[in-house]
Amino acid sequence: LVIGDIYCNIRTVSVAAPPILSPPPRPIMDPSTDIDMANKGNNPIGQLAGYVKDSFLRMKDGTVQLYTNHKRCNEIRAKQRDYLSIKAASLPTNEQGPAKKYRVSAGGITYEEFDFLTKGKEDRGKLANIVFMMFFAPN
Repeated sequence: LVIGDIYCNIRTVSVAAPPILSPPPRPIMDPSTDIDMANKGNNPIGQLAGYVKDSFLRMKDGTVQLYTNHKRCNEIRAKQRDYLSIKAASLPTNEQGPAKKYRVSAGGITYEEFDFLTKGKEDRGKLANIVFMMFFAPN
């Protein structure tokens, strides 16, 4: 082929398609090590005992976490009360009496502490719902 002053030699080149790779074979699982098979044992008593143990542990962990959060919320509220008493003490004498009645919603604490108090309020609501459902909900 001649294009202007450039000579090109075009050859037909055959390009082989890339080999098709098949997925590697799946290993055969031993039923004793398979998670789904291990949980589906034939002993219903053992399953029930495991369920009760897991439920108790989850309830205990949740209760401990609720109590820990409650203690931290009380510390934050004490910090708010201290802030309010300091601010009330800095007021003139004639305004200190009414200032003791004020409630602080976010004074003297960081945003993270305020957000934690909000989550604590939600936790109390959830706990109240659980108690209500335990005693007053129909079967």
